Amino acid sequence: MGMQPIDETPLSGLDLAEIARARASLCRFLNVPFTTLPDLGFVERIRGSEFVSALGALAGDEVVHSDVAAGASLMLGYIRSTMEMEEGKLLEELGVDRTRLYRGVAPGYGPPPPCQAVWSPRASDSAAVLRELAEIYREAGMALSPEARERPDYIGVEMEYHQACHEGSGGVGGRRGREGKRAAR
Repeated sequence: MGMQPIDETPLSGLDLAEIARARASLCRFLNVPFTTLPDLGFVERIRGSEFVSALGALAGDEVVHSDVAAGASLMLGYIRSTMEMEEGKLLEELGVDRTRLYRGVAPGYGPPPPCQAVWSPRASDSAAVLRELAEIYREAGMALSPEARERPDYIGVEMEYHQACHEGSGGVGGRRGREGKRAAR
């Protein structure tokens, strides 16, 4: 951490598109635990060589921020330590942890859910926070899908919004990305 000189090198359109693509990819990666309900397919994917390789690459990359590398290393260690665990048992363990960490089980047990209105200094006016977010999404041409299981201020929905914005700003991601429109889950 600390200050560093600003790099004044001009960026090309291709550079900016690559930065936007990388930011969208990071949002998608960070959002996995918030939007993916653990099932047997999820267990297979996190144990699969592609995911394990990606975590290994992040953990060993000198360019990646040390906190990201440390987090990737912790995830990789967990996956390796549970590789021999029966899939159903691991699925149950992941489901319990996800509920405790991301849903808020009960006041006084586990952390509050990762929803902006809960953590906002204006938490007493959560309805206003939710209305403001809905308006921000609408202005960007996005809305919660009718099948959405989450609140508009849930971190997974907000990360999906940022991902779509980055996809739109970089001109990547197909038609929806170029227009910056995407329905949040």
